[in-house]
Amino acid sequence: MYIKFTVILIMLILNNLINFAQNSYFSNFSTNLVHINPAFVSSITSPEASVTYRNQWPGLKDAFVTYGASFSVPLIKYQSGVGFYFLNDKQGGGVITSTTINAIYAYNIKINPQIYLNAGLMASYYFKNLNAENLIFESDIRNSPGINGGQDIFESVRSSFWDFSLGFMAEIYSILDIGFSVQHIAQPKNYFSSSSNNMLFRNYSLHASCDIPLIRSYGNNSPVFTPSLLFQKNKQHHQLIYGTRITVSSLSFGLWAKNNFKFNFSSLTALAGFIQPNYKLFYNYDINLTRSNFLSYKMGAHEVTLLLMLQHNEKRKKNRAIKCPKL
Repeated sequence: MYIKFTVILIMLILNNLINFAQNSYFSNFSTNLVHINPAFVSSITSPEASVTYRNQWPGLKDAFVTYGASFSVPLIKYQSGVGFYFLNDKQGGGVITSTTINAIYAYNIKINPQIYLNAGLMASYYFKNLNAENLIFESDIRNSPGINGGQDIFESVRSSFWDFSLGFMAEIYSILDIGFSVQHIAQPKNYFSSSSNNMLFRNYSLHASCDIPLIRSYGNNSPVFTPSLLFQKNKQHHQLIYGTRITVSSLSFGLWAKNNFKFNFSSLTALAGFIQPNYKLFYNYDINLTRSNFLSYKMGAHEVTLLLMLQHNEKRKKNRAIKCPKL
């Protein structure tokens, strides 16, 4: 049965590869915001490092496994920040691998004491590999002469290319964050096939989150309610993710739903986390809501994120508000 699943999985992956370019995805988008919006690195006030592991479709061995790591440093003196992001994505146990190295620069502008604007640019270099030797076909299982082996049909392909992303963020009263970003500005091609659809279409993201203390009388131990939203769209697909997290003392729990504009729900994400002054640890599980095929019960996802906040004594430089020139 596992071999049957493997064959179907490979066919699904190849279909995705030929028809559209799949972006790596993290359920805990608010903790991995540097992956979505490069402007984020100028909004932090101390260095941050994070690592993320995601196993999608855990019922099928090594279906989609993603590793992410980031390091961001605020440059308070220069009203800016720099960041580096590493991403490794494996599909089908290594049939398709994608490694991305990202460098980010973002600038921060103080409009007034309650509003900051951030703009960021990210340069990315992709390494992609299609390993035909790992493909499994019916002839490999049944020794049937009717279908050739993977090496005779598909050739192993390697490609590398540059890409760029641009993002903007607004921080309002230190509780509300709103951002917009455009990924894959250059719309590079994967070069795995000659299809015109084999490019990374521009991906547009709109995100927002707000920290709302529920009981102010408890001071720093007050429960905090954090609703958040993420909308993403490219040429062929769009998705809306919305939900909330509640944090009480050092414990955090959350729930998010994902659907399209027709309200066809694809997943429900549950979160549990442990928060300390210097680090945050989160576990997410995606509950699949699509029941249209026999693989549905195997199509959840595990995700673990560790975020480290490296403290320093320097505070955000308080610049004067921007004044409009007199006419």
